[in-house]
Amino acid sequence: MMHVFNEMTASIQENKQLLKQLSNTDGLTGIANRRLFGEHFRETWLVCLRESKPISLLFIDIDYF
Repeated sequence: MMHVFNEMTASIQENKQLLKQLSNTDGLTGIANRRLFGEHFRETWLVCLRESKPISLLFIDIDYF
């Protein structure tokens, strides 16, 4: 019974990781999406605030991509 429980736990962890990857990447291009950008930007912003370092952000809009 313990073996089955361990297999179920491993399967749940794999599925959780897959769902996180799918929710953070664009299905067509496979590149990071806005949700992942928001997570990374928030982390970087907090580090820069804590360490009193400057931060820069550049947005480029690519038409007809």
